[in-house]
Amino acid sequence: MSAESSGPGLAFITYPEAISHMRASLVFSILFFLMLLALGLSSQFALTDVPITSKAELFPTFRSKRPYAVVLTCTVSFLVSLPFTCPGEIYLFDLFFEYAANVSIIVVGFFEVYTVAYIYGFNHFMNDVKIMLEKQAAQYYLCVTWYVIAPILMIIVIASKLIGIEPMKNKPSGCFEEYTYPKWSTVLG
Repeated sequence: MSAESSGPGLAFITYPEAISHMRASLVFSILFFLMLLALGLSSQFALTDVPITSKAELFPTFRSKRPYAVVLTCTVSFLVSLPFTCPGEIYLFDLFFEYAANVSIIVVGFFEVYTVAYIYGFNHFMNDVKIMLEKQAAQYYLCVTWYVIAPILMIIVIASKLIGIEPMKNKPSGCFEEYTYPKWSTVLG
């Protein structure tokens, strides 16, 4: 498996190369990149709409300012994405992919479990589940899972990630050589 066979190289190098060897490759290439465009746009709609809608439901006075919130959210998203278009963006992309889509999701999951189980309260949560399902859920199973098993497993995963942390290296591909990221990037991540 080559370096282009994973990550963004899979979509922008490997698949187009494979499509170029098919019959009617022009049609399939156009369809493939239209599909990528549709996936990107639909993801952006979700990433834009979810925080705005949740704020509008939480604060009813916010609903009248929704158009401004959409413009602000899109502007901030645009400004945050600009560094990913500059020279050397692959290094920033690797850092973002490694830390935003890896350890931080586990940490967020731990705090969600902790918030529901210990701050909101398991009994409140079970009452909400009973109201939504109109029947009693497996209370003992969920109690053991939310209070004991999930927090312990998440702490173990986070600890193993932090113990095994070492300076990140990108994989050499195309015109990019292997690069070891500085220690500050690991600390920041």
